[in-house]
Amino acid sequence: MASKIVRVRGRNQVTLPLEFMQAVSLREGDFLEITLTREGILMLAPKRLVTWNTPEAKEADQEAERDIAEGRYGTFEDPKAFVERLLRPKPSMTKSPHKSGPLKKYRLPEKEKS
Repeated sequence: MASKIVRVRGRNQVTLPLEFMQAVSLREGDFLEITLTREGILMLAPKRLVTWNTPEAKEADQEAERDIAEGRYGTFEDPKAFVERLLRPKPSMTKSPHKSGPLKKYRLPEKEKS
């Protein structure tokens, strides 16, 4: 797990390091959920807010249907491969993943035997 020390500034603002932003594909204006654990640990998780039955939600549904129809999705051989793919940094924070072309089946390289 990566960690970094950041400073809380005026108005309770914190600057997130670029490598963390890139790792989870965050951009300025995105939402984060903050959770305080019983142990006093703050956890941040990216969140996408879409209100049900709004034009934005309908467009998101239509885009997902187009992605499926045009083969822009991937499959995974097991849950571990899925999680590892989710945790892998995205190639670019500026390109929408939906407009980059068809996805291919993800297969993680086998670990070498020692």
